[in-house]
Amino acid sequence: MSDPRSMPESSGLSRIPFTIEAEKQIKTLSFWLTVVAWLNVAAAVFVVVNLALPARNLGLVADLILYVALATWSFQAARAFRNVAETDVADQANLVQGFSKLRSIFLLQGVLVLVGMAFVTAVLLFLVLHAGGVR
Repeated sequence: MSDPRSMPESSGLSRIPFTIEAEKQIKTLSFWLTVVAWLNVAAAVFVVVNLALPARNLGLVADLILYVALATWSFQAARAFRNVAETDVADQANLVQGFSKLRSIFLLQGVLVLVGMAFVTAVLLFLVLHAGGVR
């Protein structure tokens, strides 16, 4: 069985016949991914400004890396989906690229949710154990 990522464009699936409504939805997805990307760029600029202030910390550097990664992946996914909707070539390759960038975005967000839940659990556990030791 062949790997779908290594399929040549001449395999018959380089142009996928989408309906007009489907292409409109793909363009809308591209628009919203671009909005998300620009919001992450704005957040990254805000973090850079905060890094110039005296009250900076290592967490700001981590935030900057996350915002830049999310912005980059969002721009790349938006471009790939826009190419699917506006061109008649390499639809399969563009879809694979767009979905792989979306996967990266959602995977990073999932990891961030799990890390946040771990911090909340650790704080609650500390408060419960600390309150039990005070009595």
